[in-house]
Amino acid sequence: MYFLPEMEDAHSVELGFAQDPESAYFAVFDGHGGAKFAQLCGSRLSHYLETDSAFRSGDYSTALSNSFLSIDKDLQEEQELQTELGGTTAIVVLVRDNMIYCANAGDSRAVACVAGRVKELSFDHKPYNQGEQARIFRAGGWVEFNRVNGNLALSRAIADFNFKRNPDLPQAEQIVTANPEVIAVDVTPDHEFIVLACDGVWDVMSNIEVVEFVRKKIASNMKPPEICEALLDHCLAPDCRMGGVGCDNMTAVLACFMHRDSYGDLVYRCSRDSSLISRVRRLSSLGNMAEWTTKLGSRNRRMSEPPSFTGQSPVIPSNLAGLSDKTGLLNGVSSPDSDIPPLTESKSEGGEGKEEGEGEGGTEQGEEEDELPVPFETTL
Repeated sequence: MYFLPEMEDAHSVELGFAQDPESAYFAVFDGHGGAKFAQLCGSRLSHYLETDSAFRSGDYSTALSNSFLSIDKDLQEEQELQTELGGTTAIVVLVRDNMIYCANAGDSRAVACVAGRVKELSFDHKPYNQGEQARIFRAGGWVEFNRVNGNLALSRAIADFNFKRNPDLPQAEQIVTANPEVIAVDVTPDHEFIVLACDGVWDVMSNIEVVEFVRKKIASNMKPPEICEALLDHCLAPDCRMGGVGCDNMTAVLACFMHRDSYGDLVYRCSRDSSLISRVRRLSSLGNMAEWTTKLGSRNRRMSEPPSFTGQSPVIPSNLAGLSDKTGLLNGVSSPDSDIPPLTESKSEGGEGKEEGEGEGGTEQGEEEDELPVPFETTL
């Protein structure tokens, strides 16, 4: 293995659009097969979003979906890009009217920290996910070695036009689609920060590890720019003998919610809660260990008795499902197929990683509150 010789990522941060200064836009694009499409999306996608008719009418989830599909269509029609084989992931967070809207296509990822707990804002689009496989098969593709047509390791992306050649299918139903999955959640007083990053980070650290790392750095009064540098340094492999892990391009954006307070107030909140959360986590882990010791001991005793058939299928224990997430057996903790999340993680329920009640256009959670827009600091 080797370190990638060129940077193929791009990012974009806009604290207010020209026509809508109340919006905040954050995005990370992880290119493959070259940096061209990541760079094009980094410079153009926000314009597609703010000029979309749904955006002007306040339907931000639909506007995000429209912007992804529109830029994908326009890029495919550009003559000089006809022979390009690459593509890019896209993870976009829009903060507007005390709501967080996250649109994702691919395996870059966004997570929020809410009172020290992880709140997933996106789910990886991988060819081995059941829903993704179904679309791939319907469009005439196949999955081999967990890759689309044995080639692409993600199932949604902008560009990758070789997988979008079926004229009888709409954009959203092609083998690889740019149609994003959109999740919308309320901003609460407990929201502390959001991290967006490409898979170069998430292949090394889990959601929980990233949130804990960032939170501890905030608690130590480290400033956001230095936190991002420390995060990427932590993920970087010391050499090329790590099997490729830590050798990929890495991009991260950190947005801290200030709630009209100072950064010092956020430092205090994170430092005040960190010791308590660590203690609860240790006690919970000890409780789980005791529980499994009891269960395994009981099972060992029963093994000496004659076996009996109950007619029930074996069930994988939820604790083991969470453990396999943490150890990377599921290729990262973002696993919409997992029924029960790890102990300290606040996961969404529902098929394909959608929030409860979510449709194609996204989900809005909680009751609306008449609050002032939430200011924040950001860095990358």
